[in-house]
Amino acid sequence: MRGIFGLILVSAVLTAQPVAAIGLGDLGDLAKTVMKGSSVLKKGEQKCGSSLALTSPEKLTVESAVAAVRKLLPSSEFTALESAAETDANNQAKAVTFCDETKKKKPGLLGKIGKAGKSILKGRLGL
Repeated sequence: MRGIFGLILVSAVLTAQPVAAIGLGDLGDLAKTVMKGSSVLKKGEQKCGSSLALTSPEKLTVESAVAAVRKLLPSSEFTALESAAETDANNQAKAVTFCDETKKKKPGLLGKIGKAGKSILKGRLGL
């Protein structure tokens, strides 16, 4: 009897919560990594010019990771995360040293974005 009651209780809790709130944990953190990193790189291209321009393979890495996040999250959550990441990037870009710091961080950011995007895809596929 206890097992059935527990199963009913768990089912009720799961159906009452939004899908995105269930089990995202690490995937949510990965989504933040992708969106924050891509926003910083985008702002770097805008503010710093060709010195921070992305190559075609780098653009593909970023675009693929952002697409994975877009598929992971409901549209309202994606939009909120995208907006927060853009605000953060705009605030970082106000620093006098933004271009120099972003140039140094660019390879690491691209690596994190690529790994996070792959992890999100694997998580969605259950691998």
